Parts: sequence; C-alpha cells; structure tokens
Amino acid sequence: MTTIVVETSVIFRFFTYFAAVWLLIAALVMEPREASATGGRYALIIGNSNYSFAPLRNPANDAALMAATLRVLGFEVFEYKDINQREMKRAIVDFGRALERAGKDSVGLFYYAGHGVQVGGENYLIPVGSNIRDELDVDIEGVRASIVLAALERAGNALNMVVLDACRNNPFESGSRAARSGLARMDAPSGTLVAYSTAPGRVAEDGRGRNSPYTQALARAMQAPGEKVEEVFKTVRISVMERTNRRQVPWEASSLTGDFYFVNAEVADQTQPLPGKIPAPQPQSNQAVEIEYWKSIANSDNPDLYRSYLSAFPNGLFATIAEERLRSQAQQTTPAPQSDLNNQLALWESIRNSSDPAMFQTFLNRYPDGLYAPLASARLETLRKQQAAPREDPLMKDLRLWNAVKDSNRPSDYMAYLGQFPNGQFAALAQARIDALRTQQQTAQLTVQTPPAQQPATAPVKPAQVAAAPAVRGPALWRGRTVAGDPGSQPMPLCYPGSSHDITLKIEGDHITGAITAPAFNSLTIDARVRPNGRFNGKLYYSRAWVIMGTVTDDEITGRFYNPHNHETCRGEFTLTR
Repeated sequence: MTTIVVETSVIFRFFTYFAAVWLLIAALVMEPREASATGGRYALIIGNSNYSFAPLRNPANDAALMAATLRVLGFEVFEYKDINQREMKRAIVDFGRALERAGKDSVGLFYYAGHGVQVGGENYLIPVGSNIRDELDVDIEGVRASIVLAALERAGNALNMVVLDACRNNPFESGSRAARSGLARMDAPSGTLVAYSTAPGRVAEDGRGRNSPYTQALARAMQAPGEKVEEVFKTVRISVMERTNRRQVPWEASSLTGDFYFVNAEVADQTQPLPGKIPAPQPQSNQAVEIEYWKSIANSDNPDLYRSYLSAFPNGLFATIAEERLRSQAQQTTPAPQSDLNNQLALWESIRNSSDPAMFQTFLNRYPDGLYAPLASARLETLRKQQAAPREDPLMKDLRLWNAVKDSNRPSDYMAYLGQFPNGQFAALAQARIDALRTQQQTAQLTVQTPPAQQPATAPVKPAQVAAAPAVRGPALWRGRTVAGDPGSQPMPLCYPGSSHDITLKIEGDHITGAITAPAFNSLTIDARVRPNGRFNGKLYYSRAWVIMGTVTDDEITGRFYNPHNHETCRGEFTLTR
C-alpha cells in the first residue's frame, strides 16, 4: 500500500510538471505578434480579374492603383491579386486579427474589385478559380461579404471602411442574375462605412481605360487635404456620375461617429491632431512608395493619373516624364471620323500579325469601340491562352517556322525567318534563297523592261525615270550614319539619346537592301522598295518589323525609321550622300 502511495505521488508530481511545461510552451506559441500599440492605418486590397468564365480587364489594375495610393497616404497595405476562395477567406480573417492586435485606435480599409453578386439578399465576392454556372453554385464557390463585416466588427478598432468596386457584369453562363442584378444593401456596423461603386441593384462599369471609373475617381479624391471621408466619397460620386453620364451612381452606408481624414489639412503639425479627429500622417515621399505609385500608372493614357502623381510628387523621379505626357496628350486633337478610321486601319495593319498581346491591348485601349475591336479582343484572348500554355522549345519553333517558309518564292518570307532566327539552324540556307530569288527577279525585270522598238530616241524623260536614276547610276553601296530621334519613354540601343550607328544601303533597280550595324545589336536588316516618285518604304527587322521610309534623289538618300507597334519606344533618321 505504501508503495502505491509513493508511486501515485511521483506520478502526480510528473503530471504537474508536465502540465506546467505544456502551458509555458502553449503561451510561447500562441503569443500574438507585436503590433503598433498606438494604432495605425491598415488596408486589405483584393483585385480579381483572371476568371475562367467571365474575365475582367481592370480589377487587377484597380487593386494596384488603390494599393499605391493608400501606401502614399500612410497605410500598411496587404495586396492580393487573382486569388482563390481559400486564399480570400484566409486574407480576410488574418486582416481582422491584424487590426485587433493593432488596438482600438487603428483604422482599417477593405477594398475589393472583381465580380460580385447577390443571391437571396446575400452579397457574395467571387474568387478566381470558381466554377459557377448559376446562382445555385454561388454559396459553394463564393465568399460572403458579411464575413468581411464580421471580421472588422470583431477587431473592435476605432473606424473601418469597406469599399466594393464589384458587380461589373453578369458572370453566370446561364445568364441568370439570381433574381436581382447588382449587390444588395448591407447595414454598416457601428464605426463602419460601406461604399459601393454603384447603387444597390445596379451594375458598375469596368472602364474602357486601365482603371474603372470608380477606382480612378476614388484614388484621386483620397489625396485632397482636409476632406472628411464622407466628403471624399461625395466627390467620387459626382465624378463617376459625370464620367458615365449618370449610368453609374456610387452609394454609401455609414455608421461613423467621428471624423476621419485621409490627408489632414493641418499637415504642419501632425503630432497635435485636433480633438475628435483620427490623425492622418503627412503623405510619404520616399522613393520606394513613389516607384510603386508610378508603376501603377506608367502605361496609362489617362492624364488625371499623371496629374495625381505630380500632385503627390512634384519633384519626383518621374516628374519630367509625367509633365511631358500631359503636354503630349494636350496637343492631340480629335480627328475627323474618316481620319480616325484611317488611323484605326493603319494601327490594325501594323499589329494584325503580331504575337505580342500588349499590341492588341494598346489597340483596345485606344479604340475600345473601334471597327477592329472584336478582332483585337479575340486575338488578345488567343495570345494570352498561348502564353499560359507551356513554352515551345526554341529549336522546335525554329524548325516549325522554317517548314512554313521553305517552299516560298518570296524573299520577304525568308527575311521574316531571319528576323526571328538570325543565327538559326537554317539561316545560311535562308540567305541563299533570298539571293537566288532576287537574282531571278532582276533577270525577269530586265527581260520585261526591254524598250519598245518604236519609242522615239528623243522622248522626254519622265519624273519616275529621274527618281529611279540613282538606282541605276548611283554607287553600288551608299554608306552613312543614323541619328537618334526621340528616344521615347522606353529607349532601345538603336536610339539611345545621342547615339549614332553605321548604315549601308544598296539600290538595285527599285529594290533597296541594307543594314544598320552596331556592337550593341550586331546587324539589323533593311528591305524596301522605291516607288516611281523616288520615295521608298519597307521594313527594318529589329525584334519585329519596324517601318523604314524616305526619298532617293541623284545625290542623296534621306529617311527615317520607327516602331509602329509602340510609338513611345524610339525613332531615328539618316542621310546618305555621295
């Protein structure tokens, strides 16, 4: 019996010790991460564009713009793009816990751009990867908007904002709107403002440019000093209504009890906020934030975004570029209808055979309702699917292109092959075919162009013959130097500022061949034709076909070249004399 008592005591002490150790370990493991004890500004940004059933163009861009703007305004931003249901739910729950750790003085902002629907009065945000055929699938595949409000309410912080730029079109294959279109009205918990990009039950526009009308207006209005949050959203509503001709009317539900400013008017004394106001830090100006902001607008055609950048960073790294783009856009005039149609046709002809999706996206940005917009959209979708597929082996691609042109009787086909594979498996054979075909063409021209026996010896020389004379009488080779023109916003080695490269042209009949050479890019092939009036045009092969054009006279060849796919890249010119 005594032995049992002793063993029981030992066992009791063992378990007591084990329990103490376990509690210590649990306390260490479960101890929350440190957060700012004085509160702060936090934002969760989600932009979903890449849906399999109904892709959207702008939500990912909108998320980038909103994230960059909020970073400038002093928010710590958690940014997600094209995420699935599990990732969305995890991001929302983690964000609520981060606000809870930050304390009751913290401010939270949730922003969502993408598909959103209501089913039975409940709003759902649609993740990427969802398999939704009709409203019956929504509760299984979607994320209830109410969990966002629940996570924020549980955090117990001072103030929260929920911004939904959603319900951009019907994502259901069956065409169902789940009985009602748009999102349903949600009651805002205490201390919360819920903002919708359009009124309950209505559909928001995705936008024809890089960003939606709502997000673009919100990013700009947030930066106004001394504006209460309610005034900010009122400004947004007016801007969106004007831009959409009142088709879209933003709407808010608020239960805020205090004042909040994205940018305080009293920036001179941020350490002494006025009573009842949540302090807003002075906009940051470090280079990391500025670069992030610039990246979000760098490819936009919207002048308002560049004005917004200059307002935040008047002496920034990219201020000169932003000012130049504003000047360039201000100088552009609206073309007449026929001229606009001609411009569309010229741009479409220059990109129609391109394999670069950015070319077709540029066309759609410029002519969203243009004559070739449906073709551009279809081509863009095809190229994006091709990019998503596994990349083809370069050797197989070389062989495939050669098989496509090897039986051609046109030198331009072999030039296209050399443009893609200048050092390819069949490069020498392609050059040999070009030389052979040109010799055949010249022989045929000499046979066909034999002067008629009845032509008078004293017949006046036509202008076309004078223009073509240099091709016959001129030197075998014309040599000179190129001069860089406008380097553009994305200069290439061909036209770095102040650069100059060797150019050689050879004229045979009405055919001009040649090359621009430099150590930076070896040799760029030129192939052009001279018209009877002495003007020539053709192609310069630099990664893809560029345009080269100019004039031939007895003593001089002048010309210029540029990239028709991106007029902001670079351009140059040249003059060759005897």
